[in-house]
Amino acid sequence: MTKEVNSEVEQHVSQQEGYQEKSYPTSAENEQIRHDAFQQKECQRIYHKLISHAGGMDVVRKGRRLIAKKIATTCFLNETEPDYEEFKQGVLIANENIKLVRD
Repeated sequence: MTKEVNSEVEQHVSQQEGYQEKSYPTSAENEQIRHDAFQQKECQRIYHKLISHAGGMDVVRKGRRLIAKKIATTCFLNETEPDYEEFKQGVLIANENIKLVRD
């Protein structure tokens, strides 16, 4: 009986160890993956479509362009389309906030 329990426990532990051995990319590797993904034509298309839908480079400020880059890269890696309207609303809100601060 004890041998059976021990073998079951050992088998369960070895399965958990196998699961824990799965490695995830380090921060530097993840950065490189995202950089390489952003160089792809499809990712660039998503990025430029986000910017143009929000009003163009003149309207979208630097901080929002970085956000657009992250959105485009994530959508490219996940093979999804971004919510262009939501990004546009974020740009409009950010621009209104900047106007309020300056006044």
